[in-house]
Amino acid sequence: MLEVGTMNYDNHEQDQDTARQTYYVDIQGKQLHLQQGIAAYDLEIVASEAEAQQIEEQFRKLDERDEESAQFMLRFSFRGGENVFEKNGEYEQEMQKLFALLYQCGTDGTKRHIESMNIL
Repeated sequence: MLEVGTMNYDNHEQDQDTARQTYYVDIQGKQLHLQQGIAAYDLEIVASEAEAQQIEEQFRKLDERDEESAQFMLRFSFRGGENVFEKNGEYEQEMQKLFALLYQCGTDGTKRHIESMNIL
């Protein structure tokens, strides 16, 4: 039997999770903005809330790598540069993960820009 006037809340929540919005990405500042002009931005993406959260998590990982690298360089800078290339490689891997996420959600212009960087 069909019930009139009822709403399937599960579908409504799913629609909200898959709704996509335009975000403006500030790579240097490691931020996403919903409004253009709040800060200088490098790339434009169209992402769901879940995808935006993944990108923000990747920004946090890069911040952690920045901090680890700075501490590492302070401790070992006078010991012959031990494992410096390894630390740089770890940071590059995190950057590649970030740009892969941005490419996945990127506008055509963003995708072309990332392709021109040869980072992926």
